[in-house]
Amino acid sequence: MKYILTAILLFNVAFGQSLFGVVAGDGFDIDARRYLDSAGVTNQTHRNALNTFVKGMKSTGLWSKFLAIYPMMGSTSNSMRWNLKDPRNLDAAYRLSFVGSDWSFDATLGAVPNKSTGGSYANTFIPSNVYGDITSMHLSYASSENLNNLTNYVFEVGARPNFSDNINELSLVVKLPNVAAVSPNQNLSVGGIGGGVFALSTWNAVSDTRGLFVTTRTSTTSLKFFQNANLISSNTGTETNTTGSTRTIYLAALNAGGTTLHTSNRACIFASVGLGLSDSEVSTYNTLFQAFKTAIGR
Repeated sequence: MKYILTAILLFNVAFGQSLFGVVAGDGFDIDARRYLDSAGVTNQTHRNALNTFVKGMKSTGLWSKFLAIYPMMGSTSNSMRWNLKDPRNLDAAYRLSFVGSDWSFDATLGAVPNKSTGGSYANTFIPSNVYGDITSMHLSYASSENLNNLTNYVFEVGARPNFSDNINELSLVVKLPNVAAVSPNQNLSVGGIGGGVFALSTWNAVSDTRGLFVTTRTSTTSLKFFQNANLISSNTGTETNTTGSTRTIYLAALNAGGTTLHTSNRACIFASVGLGLSDSEVSTYNTLFQAFKTAIGR
């Protein structure tokens, strides 16, 4: 047995890997390196920041709970489309497809939809029922913009089976507009996994739309919504709509049964999809994200 282990170790060292997923010699995690190479990130400070983030996610046990992580690094659509968990250029790897000609890409602001009319979105290719059901699932979206004067109803993350039926809906809305159409829910942040935005969802008011927003369901009776790890709201009602659907999750819009609705104009610097997160896991995720964001100057 010891000879087999020695042979495996020598093979990994020879090909720049260790048994712990770290590139031999320079201390870079192999998953971090694959993403950075796919995204074409050459800034060493940024490379180090992403490496530290990945190592932190792994050492705290969070890495395995995430299906897709979008750090939105660089300043082009090609650099920002990659999934950190699987940086292959495949729909099956959940790399983003930025739809619409009015996207812009900025090293500081991230991926920016059209600020005047909306109309752009990013398809993650992740089906809502990727886990079989949605009793354990989270969505996250981070922005560095404090936009409080929107007049349109927008989604930052969203998918529902049909155009008008919001059962089995996944939704994250950073802030609803102050317009009569959404009365009495003006200016509220909304997160829903199961019953739709205005059913068994969580909502509360936020004054500043910057930071990391996370909506997470960990059971049929536990749905929570966080901003920068601070609990905005929660819902303990029993959710019975947990089957999900085959509709893929969009960023900066709602995929309503194949029709794109409520496109956002809120810039995205980070997003993720994965299993449900506990309060402490949301806190750890936020700590790692904030350190990464600061390190790359966002």
